[in-house]
Formats: sequence, structure tokens, C-alpha cells
Amino acid sequence: MSAIFLWQVFGFRRTTNTGRNDRLEARLRSPGSRNSWAFVGMLVILSLAASGCGPNRPPKNEIVSAMAELLPAHFKLLDTEVDFTAAGENNWLAKAKLQIAPKEDLFITASPDPKVVAAAEKKYTEPAEIAATRTAAQARVLVPAELYNQYNALLLQWNRLIRRASGDWIKPATKAGNVLTVYGSSSASYEFKAWKISNTRLEQHIETTGTPRSAFGADILVVGSPQAAALADEISQTSAALDAALVEVTAGVDRLVEAKRRDDADVLRAKEQAERDRHKTVIAAVAKGRRYEGTLGNHPIGLEFIESNEAGTIVRARIYNPQAPKLSRLFSGGVIFKPYDLKTLPIQLSPGDPVGNDTGGVYVNTSDKLFLTPTANGLRGNFQSAEIDVAKVQ
Repeated sequence: MSAIFLWQVFGFRRTTNTGRNDRLEARLRSPGSRNSWAFVGMLVILSLAASGCGPNRPPKNEIVSAMAELLPAHFKLLDTEVDFTAAGENNWLAKAKLQIAPKEDLFITASPDPKVVAAAEKKYTEPAEIAATRTAAQARVLVPAELYNQYNALLLQWNRLIRRASGDWIKPATKAGNVLTVYGSSSASYEFKAWKISNTRLEQHIETTGTPRSAFGADILVVGSPQAAALADEISQTSAALDAALVEVTAGVDRLVEAKRRDDADVLRAKEQAERDRHKTVIAAVAKGRRYEGTLGNHPIGLEFIESNEAGTIVRARIYNPQAPKLSRLFSGGVIFKPYDLKTLPIQLSPGDPVGNDTGGVYVNTSDKLFLTPTANGLRGNFQSAEIDVAKVQ
């Protein structure tokens, strides 16, 4: 309701007629004019209140502040545009366009750096599984631990680098100062002589733009960084050193295997020569005409070989009593030689018919064999349970 309307209500219409003006002036000067003026003033105040002198729309700065609170601390607000739409009596919907920028570079999680992945493609295992160790085991070669020292040290370093490369990685996502546009909305209502801002939200997920470097661990690696390049170089260098160390280990094992092969061959040749010499000694011990004297248990005994061929397959001997030479007995058999068998006595003779009176012992008519082998001085052996020890006398 305007002031003009008030004038019309009370008949105070403005005219150019002088008479009418005079009548108005007279009326206002009448005794009741003061009450009329008070009533007019009250109506003017009510008219002004009804004509929209209250709040028209929410303050823009309150809308912007509400949306700014939703921004992560590492963003700064550069510019805003806010549009209002009435949503009922004293209710508004505010839509905002925000220009923001990160205060520092932002990062997101990522796969390992491709250069590091390429450098770490080769696989290494523990020394017990490498081919050189298997070769040594098959050849029964004892490899000194010192041969593996450098390889093991490099293997430990390699594993440390691979664990480092297998950790978490991040990569740059948004540069500091890069301007981004985000949109948001808020509801506003005028209640109890104040604006209430509610339902404030942003339409974009700001976290997808990245996180400051400080939010990640101090030892995390950044794709494409100098640290990543240095790690790739260190892995490559360690790999090359491991290859060289493995070559040295393999060569060292090969040398040991070859040395053992030569030693084994020498030992085998020596054993074979020793067996040939032992065989010759046995054949020589039963040569025709060889004579020995000594004891059979507690009894004197003599032994004379009367026939023997070169191979020792035919051997005949006469057993006699040195104190009664007429008391004797013939034995026949041969040399049964088993290579590398030092337990079996090679000269094996079976008894024939006794000569002279049967006085028992070796001269008795029995089928027990006589077993003998050469010694440094003669022969030793056994007959039944008695030991034979005779020395060469001819």
C-alpha cells in the first residue's frame, strides 16, 4: 500500500483547485488532526512492511562459505558465480559455479614405473637352486662357502631392490594452480530473522583430482621421478653384477668338478695299479719252489709250492712238519682274486691224501680248505680254526 493510496483513503487527493487546498489545510488544523496524523503514520509503516522491505534473497557470501567448507584444505577458491531460484515463500535454491585450484601438486596411486618393471623382469633364486649347485651335488663336490659370498651379497641387494620396487607407487594427477571448475548447490530459508543454509553439496568428487604428496608415506615412489629412474638403474646394475657373479660361481664349480674328476681318475688308476701289483704279489707267492716255514696254531708247519701256472688257476702245495719231514700232505687249488676285496684270502687250497702216519691236525683226512694271503715276510691264513703264519725260507 503506497502513500498515495493512503492519501486517497482519507480523501486527501491532490488537486489544483485552490479551494480544495484550503479545505484540506483547514481540516488538518482541526482539533482531531493530531490523531489523524498518528494513524497515517502507522499505516505508512505497515504499507512499507507489506511492500517488500524485508529480505529479498539469501546473501551470496553465506552460500559461498557453505560450499567452501566442502573443499579440501589443499584447494583455494578463486571465483564464484551463484544463481538463485525461488522455492517457496522465504525459500530459495542456490546453484553455484566455483573456480578452484590446488595449492600444491596432487598425486594418485599408480602402477609401478614401467622402467622399474622392465629392469626387474629377470628372476633370481637362492644358490641351492642354481644349476651350478646342482652340478656340484651331482658330482659330489663340496663347494666352499666363500665361492658364493659375492653372489649371496648381490642376491640380498637384489631382493631388497625388488621389495622396494614392489611397494606402493603414486603418480602426478593435478598441478598446483591448475584451475578446476566444480558445481554445487544449497538450500536457503529465512527463519527467525536469519538465513539458514542447508543441503550444501558439490556435484563432483574432488578427491579424484589427487592428494598432496605429504598424505603418502615418505618412502613412497613417484612414477617418472628421478628416484624411480635411479631405482631402475640400480636394479639393472645389480642384475648385471649378479649375472657376472653367477658366471664366476659356475666357472668355480666347473673347476672343482674337473679337479675332482682328475683326482678320481688318478685314484682309480692308483687303485687299479695297486690291484695289479697285489695280484702279481699273490702269483709270486705261490710260484713253484717257494717254501715257507712257521706255525699252524701251536704246531710247526712247512709249506712248499710244487706246481703253479702263470694265471694262478692251478696251484699245488705240500704241507709238512719241519720237525718230522716225512709227515706231509698234498693240497691243490688256485688263486681266486677279487679286485678291491681285502677281506677274502685269495690262495685257497683243498687237502688231498695224507702222506705218512695220521697224527691229526692238518695231516688228518679232512675236506677243510686252507686259506692264505701274502704278507711282507711270507704268508698268513687259517686252517679250520687255527691260524697260519709262515715266513719265506726259499
